[in-house]
Amino acid sequence: MPYLPSRISPGALDREQFKRVGLALAVGAAGGYLFALTGVPLAWMLGSMIFTAAAAIIGLPVRGPKALRSPMVAIIGATLGASFTPALLTGLSGWGLTASALLAASAVATALGYQLLNKVVKLDKATAFFAATPGGLLEMSMMGEERGGEARSIILIHTIRIFCVVLILPPALAWVYGFGQLNSSTNVEEPSLFAPEPFAWFLLCCVAGMYLGRKLRLPAAHLTGPMLMSGFVHLAGWTSFQLPPELVAVAQVVLGAGLGTRFLGIRFRETAVLIAGAIGSMAMHLIAAIGMAVLVAKVSGYDFLQVLLAYSPGGIAEMSLIAIAIGADAAFVAAHHVIRVVVGLAVSPLFFGKMIGNGDP
Repeated sequence: MPYLPSRISPGALDREQFKRVGLALAVGAAGGYLFALTGVPLAWMLGSMIFTAAAAIIGLPVRGPKALRSPMVAIIGATLGASFTPALLTGLSGWGLTASALLAASAVATALGYQLLNKVVKLDKATAFFAATPGGLLEMSMMGEERGGEARSIILIHTIRIFCVVLILPPALAWVYGFGQLNSSTNVEEPSLFAPEPFAWFLLCCVAGMYLGRKLRLPAAHLTGPMLMSGFVHLAGWTSFQLPPELVAVAQVVLGAGLGTRFLGIRFRETAVLIAGAIGSMAMHLIAAIGMAVLVAKVSGYDFLQVLLAYSPGGIAEMSLIAIAIGADAAFVAAHHVIRVVVGLAVSPLFFGKMIGNGDP
C-alpha cells in the first residue's frame, strides 16, 4: 500500500482492513470462549484457531491480526522468562543429551518428509526440502524461494503442520492425562501484574527485550528477547511478576486467529495433494518426536511430557503456550525449540546445497 502522509486520514482500505481484523478477533474470541467452557487445555487458542480457520475457508471477510502478533508473542516471552529459576540453570548441563536427541529426531523426520514431498507429492527439491524442515516459517519460505522453490507451498505446508500439532496435541494429552490435571497452570499465585512496579518491569521486559532481540538477531526475536530479559530480572531477584490468565488468554486468541486466517484463499480441491503431503510430513515429525521422547525419558531423569512438547513440530510461541497451559517446564520447552530453529537456519542451506541441491530431481 502506498505511503500516506500523517495529515491524511486513513482511507476506506484501512477501515476495511481494520474491520476484517476486528471480525477475525471477534470470531476467535467467541470460539475461544466456547472451547473454554469445555475445560480443554489451551482452549482460547484452539477455539480461536478453529473458528477463524472455518470463517476463512467459507469466505467470511476476516484478516489476520499481524500487527498484534509481535506484542502478543512478547507477552508469551515475558511469561516464559518468569518461569526461569536457579534450578533451570542447574539443569542446563543435562541439555546436551536432550538437545542432541531432538536434532537427531528432527533430521530423520526431515529426511523422510523430504522424500514424501519430493517423490510422492512431486514438489521440486527446494520446495520439498524447506517445507519439510522445521524452523521459522518466513525464514524457510525465503530460503526456499531463493533456491527456486515455491514460497506459497512452503508457507502452506508449515502452516498446516503447526495447525495440526496445536489441534491434536492438547486434546490428546488431556485425554491421556486427564483434563483437570493439565488445565490449572495459568492460575498464578501473583496476579497483581498491573500494580505500578510489577507492570513497569513487565513493560521493560517486553519493549527492551524485543529491541535487544532484533539488535542481536536472535531467532524468533520478539519471543526470545523478552524471554531472556524476563528470565534475567527474575533470576536476579529484581521482580517476581507473573501474568494473569486473562492476559495469556488474550495472547492465545490473537495467535489462534493469526493461524486460522492463514487459510484464506485456499481451495482444497486444487491443493488436496499438497495438504495430504503436509499432514503426512507432520505425522512423520510427530511420530519421531514421540519415539525419541519415550527413549530420552527412559534413559534420563526428564519427564516424558515436557520432552514431548520440546520435540513436537509446532511453532515456538504455540508450543510454549501449550507448555504454559498444562504446567510443563515452559522454559525447557521454549529453549529446545529455539535450539532447533537456530540449528535449522544455520545448517539447512548448507545441507541443501551439498546433499540435495546437487542431486537428481
